[in-house]
Amino acid sequence: MKRLGLLIILMFSTWTYAEGQIKRLTYGNAVIRVGDQSHSLISQLGKPISSYSFTINLGQNRPVQATNYIFQLDDALCTVTVVENKVYRIELNRQPD
Repeated sequence: MKRLGLLIILMFSTWTYAEGQIKRLTYGNAVIRVGDQSHSLISQLGKPISSYSFTINLGQNRPVQATNYIFQLDDALCTVTVVENKVYRIELNRQPD
């Protein structure tokens, strides 16, 4: 019984990690990590289906320009936020079947 409970917990934690905010994205031969330079983003993931710029506050009253790039990756939407030419955040949201 304990093993079944542990298995269920591991399955759930893997599922929740697979969606939402992640630190590294692997897609085909592409590997994108938080902190990477943004110049190779489009060459690795292809053309985004959408992008938009906005202002983000990084603390200490320091607003900076950020850009979200949205990519369609198979059955998921991936949003990559770029701040000061570096990957700041990666979010992965699976599409319902």
